[in-house]
Amino acid sequence: MIRFCELARVLGISPDQLLGRALDFMSGDGRREVVLELADLPDTDAGRQAAAFAHRMKSSRGDYLSTIVTLRAGDLQVIADASGLDVPHLLTSLGPAVRRVGPGDADTSDAKRERRSAAADDG
Repeated sequence: MIRFCELARVLGISPDQLLGRALDFMSGDGRREVVLELADLPDTDAGRQAAAFAHRMKSSRGDYLSTIVTLRAGDLQVIADASGLDVPHLLTSLGPAVRRVGPGDADTSDAKRERRSAAADDG
């Protein structure tokens, strides 16, 4: 573990980011993150499991105000396992609480569309 952390430091990224990239590489397209609106979680077992997980995560981060949370692929698997579902069925069962599903890229398609629209308005 020490060598892994040293490698991350040499590469100029945090160890958790390096691990995430390695897992993404090994798993291919199966790993993705999801953005949830906690206020829209359904009152189902899956919804309660997602809410409890998000609450623990937000508490550990000291984030008590936001109702939007981004979960990593591994987080989704933990919630799915606790709910007795696979990840695709978990996402379906969470319904409109799921705001975005995709790679961990902060440059979302919405942001890209907004930039293209702004560029078209300027040109």
